[in-house]
Amino acid sequence: MANTHRNRLHRVRQRLAEARAGALVVTHLPNVFYLCGFSGSAGALIVEAGRATLFTDGRYTVQAREEAPGMHREITRGPLFAAVSDFLRKRRV
Repeated sequence: MANTHRNRLHRVRQRLAEARAGALVVTHLPNVFYLCGFSGSAGALIVEAGRATLFTDGRYTVQAREEAPGMHREITRGPLFAAVSDFLRKRRV
């Protein structure tokens, strides 16, 4: 992950801590790109204090790995937002 993206995620995490929020869910693709570098047309990003997770579908497996190295990735097989919702529910965020 580029230092630029790392710095941006750090600032988001600072704001999350100030707001006492457990996570930020980013679904607007230009914002996903801004925070992690992923430029695919299907993606969502969850930023938590200790990790950031990029969600996308199988068409973007290689692209997600190349554009967002070091980022935790979840490749979905069904609806993207259902996977995001399940993830948040399991993590109790």
